[in-house]
Amino acid sequence: MLRAAWAEHPCTRPVIGVYLAAPGAAAVPLRDLAEAEPAARRRHTALTDGCVSHDIADDARLPRVCRRVVAAD
Repeated sequence: MLRAAWAEHPCTRPVIGVYLAAPGAAAVPLRDLAEAEPAARRRHTALTDGCVSHDIADDARLPRVCRRVVAAD
């Protein structure tokens, strides 16, 4: 379910990333998503028709959270 949400609804990535980085979370099956995200050229949480103020913070936080997921393994 989380993998499908990550792919189909990119705006859910920050929330999913925080879940995966939480202590005790079973992040191993989704580690590939966390590994690939920091290398993405375009932030996937950005809307194509504009943005709101929290988009920038979410976009900056997502790669950091993903790196934590990978480092925790």
